[in-house]
Amino acid sequence: MDHLSELRADYTKHALRAADLVADPFDQFEQWFRQAEECEV
Repeated sequence: MDHLSELRADYTKHALRAADLVADPFDQFEQWFRQAEECEV
């Protein structure tokens, strides 16, 4: 790594929209967690 800018993440890949949320917060967390695993966060 030569520059700190190489560590920056692109947080614009996914937007948080109310229409995409599930009613159960535990189910929502599971969905977000799976997405994070897939993105290797």
